[in-house]
Amino acid sequence: RAAPRAFPAATASPARRRAAVVALRAQLAVVYVFASLWKTHPDWVSGAMVRGIFLGFEEQGVHRGVPWAAMEAAVGPRLFAAVAWCGLLLDGSMAAALLCLRPTRESFAAFAALSCAFHGFTCFTMSQRIGYAFPGACVCAVVLFAPVGGPGGDAPLTPFRVGGGQIQLFRLGVPRSNR
Repeated sequence: RAAPRAFPAATASPARRRAAVVALRAQLAVVYVFASLWKTHPDWVSGAMVRGIFLGFEEQGVHRGVPWAAMEAAVGPRLFAAVAWCGLLLDGSMAAALLCLRPTRESFAAFAALSCAFHGFTCFTMSQRIGYAFPGACVCAVVLFAPVGGPGGDAPLTPFRVGGGQIQLFRLGVPRSNR
């Protein structure tokens, strides 16, 4: 009788496992890069689009008890511009963190806090329209930013790094002695 085969990832080399994690990080970075690019639209930056979305939710009765019209009356029109800018900055900072930061315990904690705050807000305020799946998947994807152990440690997903006379598209965290 043959012995049961191990799960392929369990037998992969540390370099292959690191490369797989880096590839998944790159896919998540694409989401945040394009989300932040989309949010540079003038109607988003001014808060007009955000105002239309949240006041529309209130008119349709899917605002989850958040009194957007009353908050706008109390704070003024800058409320929606602030929400819009926070969304732009959070998406941009998460993209930058995935692309440029070396994952450490400290950067992981900051990334997890930003992700949970942003996607928690989105899930609470917009779940009756967009559902729970996308914000939930993004919160679960936080584990991709956890540091990968093993020989050579972890490395950032740094595009177009110039070093040693050659251009490297991505650094995969392979120790210098093995490159």
